[in-house]
Amino acid sequence: MKVLFSDLDRTLIHSHRHEFSGEKIPAEYYKDRIQSYISAENLRAVENYCRENLFIPVTTRHKAQYERLFPLYEKLKFPYALICNGAVLLKNNIPDEKWLDYSVKITEPYFDLLGDIYKYFSENFDSEHIHFIEPFMVYVKTENPVRLYDFLIKKYINKKIDIYYNEYKLYCIPEIISKGNCVKRFKEKYCRDMRDFAIGDSMFDFSMMRECSLSFAPRGAFNGNIKELDMPFDFSEVFRIMGFENNVN
Repeated sequence: MKVLFSDLDRTLIHSHRHEFSGEKIPAEYYKDRIQSYISAENLRAVENYCRENLFIPVTTRHKAQYERLFPLYEKLKFPYALICNGAVLLKNNIPDEKWLDYSVKITEPYFDLLGDIYKYFSENFDSEHIHFIEPFMVYVKTENPVRLYDFLIKKYINKKIDIYYNEYKLYCIPEIISKGNCVKRFKEKYCRDMRDFAIGDSMFDFSMMRECSLSFAPRGAFNGNIKELDMPFDFSEVFRIMGFENNVN
């Protein structure tokens, strides 16, 4: 049996704002409209893979955001999912209380620092664009995440806070709950003897990729033991490579 730890947004599913070719199936609804899609080909590939292997979503989405993916969950019914960057483990879509309690314990030393960052955001951004997902992360929607990233990296250097951004949001998350640390924690408990793989598209995912035997990423994105693939990802190709690597090793 193999395990694939997979990012969701722009990896498995795609926003309605970004067109892609081929048949697409709704993966998420928000305010009564389709928010994101999965390609029909990738849905079939993941369904086939999950018959004999583990597919673990690993996402920075918090619980309310993840619950919007009900159409995707109904089709694939993941037995496990790591949300809030891995701080929360869902087992059959229900939070694991022991996992959550431990996550709260290890992030407690960072709570005041996250509070300071939240205060800074509150003084510089409209309140509707700021979110404090206590006690795990603070994020803000901004038109210039690169400039904010450069400022915060200098301000909080050596504070053990991971700072990530995408095209319109910036996140501040204790490194103790990086995707990599949470994937490592999951493997030690649930799949110690499985061949492990990871796939993702951004800086959020790099720590997770370092924790796995082989990872998949967009061309030119990262260095290391990573297989470069064209975007959007073709999961049939991903699973084919995983099967080959598993047989070789």
